[in-house]
Amino acid sequence: MLSLLCKMLASMSLFCLLWAGSGWTGEADITETVWSVSRDLVWSASDGVRREVFFSSLINENWTEPFQITYDNADNLTPSIDRTSQGIRYVVWAALDQTGHTIRYAVSEGSGWSESRTIPELPWTATTPFISVGPDGDIWVVFAGNNGDSDDIYYTRLAGTTWTKPERVHAENQVPDIQPYLEIDDTGRMLVTWEGYREDQYRMLRSVWNGEGWEEEVLLEDQDDTESIADESGTTEIPEFVEDRLHAFLRVYDR
Repeated sequence: MLSLLCKMLASMSLFCLLWAGSGWTGEADITETVWSVSRDLVWSASDGVRREVFFSSLINENWTEPFQITYDNADNLTPSIDRTSQGIRYVVWAALDQTGHTIRYAVSEGSGWSESRTIPELPWTATTPFISVGPDGDIWVVFAGNNGDSDDIYYTRLAGTTWTKPERVHAENQVPDIQPYLEIDDTGRMLVTWEGYREDQYRMLRSVWNGEGWEEEVLLEDQDDTESIADESGTTEIPEFVEDRLHAFLRVYDR
């Protein structure tokens, strides 16, 4: 199973934290094998013109030199990362350019990354994606999408080489649903948690994948219910080479 340390901010943004460590190192005596990596970090940072996505791994308590994944004319925001049981990493992020808001992804290739690709058949706008490898080995992505009305929570998955058509997680409604994240619990269930505007305020909601579709949303009354992707503030810290920590995402592996 995977663990991930995140914190939901009052501004409804999501950022992820990691245990304190030293700065990155590019020393040649650190040889990466995928299973020597205990944490992967991705973040969005300005190159002086626009925001790009960067990547680093924690190997033997040292961070590797940041690697720039994106080189394009978009502002690339809110990245997240996961890896398969074969050690292949997938990074997904939101891209904003002259064509609008889309979701793009890249796949690890040797010591580098593939060119960015766009997830097909997205709604008119698509933002804040979150990626997880499911118990079936498929690549799952949830995101907030808009087809001209209020934002809804959508999901898609990469089964083999084909992305499924994005579909809503919850029932149709006329209120905003935003900021989704996706996890697998200790029993192997896929859970989507998000913020939805209910009863005149934003509330934390959750839906469970039953093998054929997403079950009816439930309201998380107890704040502790939202901490399966737990905040452990005070014991965690983004490394110093990440200047804008609100745009960082950490995946912590325990496998």
